[in-house]
Amino acid sequence: MTDPNKPTTDNETGTEELVYVRRQPNDIRTASYRVSDVDGIHRSSLTGGVGLSLSHDGLAG
Repeated sequence: MTDPNKPTTDNETGTEELVYVRRQPNDIRTASYRVSDVDGIHRSSLTGGVGLSLSHDGLAG
C-alpha cells in the first residue's frame, strides 16, 4: 500500500505524479487523481457538496 501523503508516479506512463484527496478532512478514504487532471485549485472554507462551513480553509479544485 502506498503512503497517501507522498506523491508517486503513474504506473502507465512512469512520469505522471498523482495527488491524493479526501472529500472530508476527517475521512480515512482517499482517491487518487493525476496532477494534470486537477485544475482551478483554490482555498475555501465551504464544502463543495452542501456548502457547509469548515473550521479551517481547505484546498479545492
